[in-house]
Amino acid sequence: MAIGVSKVDVWMAEIPDQAGALDRILDAIAQAGGNLECIIARRKSNKPGFGHVFLSPIKGKKVQDAAKSVGLVPADMATLRVETANKPGTGHAVMRAIAD
Repeated sequence: MAIGVSKVDVWMAEIPDQAGALDRILDAIAQAGGNLECIIARRKSNKPGFGHVFLSPIKGKKVQDAAKSVGLVPADMATLRVETANKPGTGHAVMRAIAD
């Protein structure tokens, strides 16, 4: 089973929990030519009315400048992309190899 592992830079922002808040960010990234592979948005349980959004990748100066213009910053988290075949048990095998 071939496995590819690469580092992923994730950017994040706090956003209001309102319709259109995430769209404003995604529009700026799209207008700058960004090609996102992962978007995670969630409410903040300790701050009603707000959420976090996590995006990756944010590559290239134009896309990074657009990201900064809408309040995104590099997230302080280590993130890896693991790419392999999609078949039952693959996730377990990958995590077992990392644990070992």
